Amino acid sequence: MNRHERRKQKKNQSINTFHKNLLRAIQLHTNKNFVEANKIYNDLLIIDPNNYDVLRHLGILHQDQGDNEKAYEFFLRSIKINPNGFEALNNLGTVHAKNKNYDLATKCLNRSLKINPNYIPTINNLASIYHKINYPRQAIDFSKRALKLQPNNPFTRNQHA
Repeated sequence: MNRHERRKQKKNQSINTFHKNLLRAIQLHTNKNFVEANKIYNDLLIIDPNNYDVLRHLGILHQDQGDNEKAYEFFLRSIKINPNGFEALNNLGTVHAKNKNYDLATKCLNRSLKINPNYIPTINNLASIYHKINYPRQAIDFSKRALKLQPNNPFTRNQHA
């Protein structure tokens, strides 16, 4: 193996380790081990401070802990890195919705939907917001759209009901 191949192999191993650690942090986060997940996410940010996925998941972590201000900052950073990050736009919309900024929430969610018209979380979030702001026709339309895309999704079915 020549020097170029060894460097390439080492780089691939580093990328694989990074992704394994990201998946581990997501798993810890899902299991509500916020402290350990936060530590791994921050370690990953040291390695790659502009990683869209790490920033977005840090935003979700802070949102899950009730710190919408911090979540907002991480979602904005991730959108700056990837302006077409429909997931982060969806997450940012949920922060605005929790703060009852429904105009900003619908703007973020509609932008997310424009980028990925089949992203179920965005469609469900739009249905929920339109229901909250008393636009039943739009709420039903988005709910039906989500059901058409994923008829067996329990959250979607519950949202529609």
